Amino acid sequence: MATIEHLDAMLIAEDIDATVEFYCDKLGFELGFIIKEGIIPYASVYRDDVSLNFREGKINSEPGENGGIVIQVDEIDEYYEELKKRGALSEDFPKSFPSIREHPPEDKDYGIRDMFMLDPNGYIIQILTPLDEEE
Repeated sequence: MATIEHLDAMLIAEDIDATVEFYCDKLGFELGFIIKEGIIPYASVYRDDVSLNFREGKINSEPGENGGIVIQVDEIDEYYEELKKRGALSEDFPKSFPSIREHPPEDKDYGIRDMFMLDPNGYIIQILTPLDEEE
């Protein structure tokens, strides 16, 4: 059986430039590439061994209703502090929507410490660190 060695997500972005700026400036990703001529605007950003791809298009739903991404980090509280310094969290963070409740890092009964936030397109971003079994 073949082994899947890598997986990238491709999401719709209503504004490709604003999306790239958010992921690079606010979440600490780097720009892989952005193409605006000859095809529908398309971009790729990366950080460490992960990348995300965005294709410009229209999103027809409320925040949190189109799914999102999960980012596992080695130290969520350290990354949360980085996000705050970068201005990644909205002025009214945390905010509740019908399909998501944004929140800063908190321990969950099922063995993770996670947080939820939204990107500029309304995608859910769950950031998590597994808890040690001793905790």
